[in-house]
Amino acid sequence: MLICDLESVLQQKDVELKASETQRSILEQDLATYITECSSLKRSLEQARMEVSQEDDKALQLLNDIREQSNKLQEIKEQAY
Repeated sequence: MLICDLESVLQQKDVELKASETQRSILEQDLATYITECSSLKRSLEQARMEVSQEDDKALQLLNDIREQSNKLQEIKEQAY
């Protein structure tokens, strides 16, 4: 009877081990997916930051151009009077 009980416990533990291994495999796959997604999001974020920086540079250049044109216009007005 003792050997039967031990075999039964061993079979149950084997089933539990297989279930745990399956769960571990699923979790490892999920982790790999999340790491890939995270890397992709980081690249997208960096690209967006670069684009914002470039747009900021353009905006500053346009502002400087407007100031220069305004100064030139003011000089022309002063020369006209």
